[in-house]
Amino acid sequence: MTMSQVLGIPRFPTVYNPKDKVLYVDHLEEKEPSMDIPLIDTEEMFQSLTAEGGLAAAAAQRVYFENDEEDYNFENRSNQFQDDLLKARAISSRHDRDIAIRKLQTGKHRDFYDSNVIAQACNPTIRNHAIEVERSRAAAVITSQNYANFQSNAAITGILADPRIRTGILVGLFETVNLPTLSGKYAAFTDDLKYFRNLAETKSPEPSGGTGTIQTVTVQKHGGAVAITDRATMVINQDNPFQRLVTRMGLTAQKDENAMMAAEIQSNTGNTISGVDFGIRTGTPPSSTQNPIDLITSMLTTSESSNVNFDLFISKGFMWAEYSTNDIVRGGVNTVPITQTNLNEQISPFPLFGGVTWARDNAITSSTAGWLLTSQAIKAFRSISRNYTIANQDTETTKYVTKNYFLPKTIDTSLVYNVTGIAA
Repeated sequence: MTMSQVLGIPRFPTVYNPKDKVLYVDHLEEKEPSMDIPLIDTEEMFQSLTAEGGLAAAAAQRVYFENDEEDYNFENRSNQFQDDLLKARAISSRHDRDIAIRKLQTGKHRDFYDSNVIAQACNPTIRNHAIEVERSRAAAVITSQNYANFQSNAAITGILADPRIRTGILVGLFETVNLPTLSGKYAAFTDDLKYFRNLAETKSPEPSGGTGTIQTVTVQKHGGAVAITDRATMVINQDNPFQRLVTRMGLTAQKDENAMMAAEIQSNTGNTISGVDFGIRTGTPPSSTQNPIDLITSMLTTSESSNVNFDLFISKGFMWAEYSTNDIVRGGVNTVPITQTNLNEQISPFPLFGGVTWARDNAITSSTAGWLLTSQAIKAFRSISRNYTIANQDTETTKYVTKNYFLPKTIDTSLVYNVTGIAA
């Protein structure tokens, strides 16, 4: 055994496969994981969490896999955890009860508990479900000084939640293509089919056909980590920041992926449509001077001429406010004022533009333009997620690491139009 192996000991590494939504045992010595030992079916986990209000013992056979080796037999380990959890919850003293439950997370059930936290962080469905539930502050290496007030025996009576991580809505607008490996090929087809009129007698029509193109897609690696010192683990008894921040790391990853999707959408500037400023007003009293109906007519003309059925428009949130309060859109300056609400991360039909959905997300950085497209133009390519914890005896820290493979990519740029000048 080398010195590096002594100082940095991987603890129960796992890998998540988005293709079958199963968490497996990872073998870090392998460049690409074999995924031969399944642990948790995260799709069944989500069904159990939502239907039963928690992972009850009855759900164990559906959620957890039974393997020959005891360390990997998560069905048995689930039953053991549930038994110990029931005993801990039966303790009358709240202080002692909290300590007993904490020991379930850090003692003999630690690997099982960690794997459940990772599984819920990896599966986007569960992660989205947890957005409003899990709220806290991210940190670097957690030391005992970061949580000095959490080292007493006095019970915490309430928690002031921090603002949630804005994970965005952009990735969910497009199809996710799950790759079992880190690269794959994506096919696109075009045709030049012809239909001939007035064929002469004995004359057969000339054949016509089409062609196809292949794009090689190699997903990129992204990652994050949370670390805690050994002393912090021992003395912080009123909170478990390490596990809490591991869960939050999944939301942070989702926020970053949303920003990547925003950048990919905005990279499409080759096709443009000149817009009108929805919000410009002049006169006394001020009234709108630009007619958005002219822009919709222009977009419909582009749709017909390019054989593109647009179904999606994407912009910052305030542009929706300026459009919906435009006097021409709402029928005149004397109509009932429109109530203003938070418009970020919202989706609704595009008023007066049938069949098109308007998605607003402030991860879009442009304050003057929007993007009109078909939702088939961009794909979100996703591959495995590798997760492991390293206990380093030299620095006396425990570090959780997650590495995700994700790439948003425009498949057909002809299906995306940059609509310029819709705001000043």
